[in-house]
Formats: sequence, structure tokens, C-alpha cells
Amino acid sequence: QQEQQQQQQQQDLPAAAPPSEDPAALSSEVISIFGEHMPSDPNSPAFAYLQGFMSLRLLLLRQNRGGQEQDLVNTMLSSYSSYKAGGRTPADIALMLARDFMFLSQQQQQQQQQ
Repeated sequence: QQEQQQQQQQQDLPAAAPPSEDPAALSSEVISIFGEHMPSDPNSPAFAYLQGFMSLRLLLLRQNRGGQEQDLVNTMLSSYSSYKAGGRTPADIALMLARDFMFLSQQQQQQQQQ
């Protein structure tokens, strides 16, 4: 039954193809952008996404990741590449990645509870 649940979870989440660029380089870019644009002012609208900024940054800094964590990282790096290619500003990219990460993390938690 547990194996069936894992298969279902894998089918529910689209498999993220690793980005075409070097994942380590992309991770470094995202970490750098987050360092520059992480909200510190509680009155800033971006402050609502602080948890996403911090959680994704820490996940990218972690050397050892589980399978689901690596899939999540691949998805986020693919999103980063897409936003960057679309000409978004670093501040916009940081906010969108934090928001996307929070959404995907919430989706994963809901699927694990079912």
C-alpha cells in the first residue's frame, strides 16, 4: 500500500527535468539573489513570503537531499531558469520563487496527509 501511495504521489507531481544549465551554478545564483532580496521589513508585502525565502535557501545550501527534496530543488531551478529567461528582475524572481516554493511545499504536505 505504501508503494502504491508513493507511485500515486509521483504521478500527481510532474517530474521536474533537471535544468539544462549547471544545477550547482543555478543554486548559487538563487542563493545570492535571496541574500540580496530577502525581506527584513515586517511592513513589506514580501515579508509574507519570508518562510519561503528561508526554507528554499536552506534547502539549496543542504548537501544531502532526499528524493522528493531533490525533485523540489529541480523544479525550483527550472522555474528560476524560466523566470530569468523571461527577463524578470532579480527582485521579482526572488519573490516568485519564494511563493512557488511555499505553494509546492504545501501541496506536498497535503498529499502526504492523504
